[in-house]
Amino acid sequence: MVLGAIIKTIMKLYKLIIFLIFPLFGEAQVAPISFLGKPVQTNTAEGSIVTNGLLVHLDAGNTASYPGTGTIWIDLSGNNRNATLFNGVGYSTANRGSLTFDGVDDYVSSMNLSSYPNFTLEIWLYDIRNNINSDRDILTYNGNAGSYTYNGSSFRTDGNGDGGRSFNSTGQPPANTWYRFCLVKDGDLYINQTKYTGTGADNAYGVLNFGATRSDVNSRLNGRIAIVRIYNRTLAAEEIQQNFNATKARFGL
Repeated sequence: MVLGAIIKTIMKLYKLIIFLIFPLFGEAQVAPISFLGKPVQTNTAEGSIVTNGLLVHLDAGNTASYPGTGTIWIDLSGNNRNATLFNGVGYSTANRGSLTFDGVDDYVSSMNLSSYPNFTLEIWLYDIRNNINSDRDILTYNGNAGSYTYNGSSFRTDGNGDGGRSFNSTGQPPANTWYRFCLVKDGDLYINQTKYTGTGADNAYGVLNFGATRSDVNSRLNGRIAIVRIYNRTLAAEEIQQNFNATKARFGL
């Protein structure tokens, strides 16, 4: 009983310290931590992101994830699923920090999703180009067999004519501004807070390469990526909204 009382006292002191200290830091400074084996949610200026099922958490605004130089983007989830930068991916300090892509050959290679029947992928990005009347990829998810592709007023998860899932009337991605892109595998697409329902099914998944393009599209992301979060399950609409609310202030939304 004495030991139990001591543990309760320690927990109360710990929560008090977290309460007093975390508001002093934004998401850019605080990485997920644990206490006595229990995970603590990542705090931001407006709240906490969802941590249940979090496979990967990359944040270029957190020096524990990316210090501003180097080719390794460190995973803050504690799962050691670090990403690798290729061909001179740059860095910007704006909005606490983001990786920059020149639209020529830059890309970031992340995890392989082939073994996950369900997942949710969230990206915070800034697109410099506008008036996209031809195909352009945000990422590839299995080399030439799959990519996230915009074309004019629609979006699809395509793969060299192998079909995929289509989302009509999404409009072009917001140009010259930050936005949140969140896709549920074989489910809905969220652009900021707006939900779109697609038809069809994604092609088989493999390695995620942010900023890469399929050979038949040959048009890459020209812009920035600040945050990538990957979950091993389908997030509920309320959880997707929670993540948006917890992060939007950093990007002026």
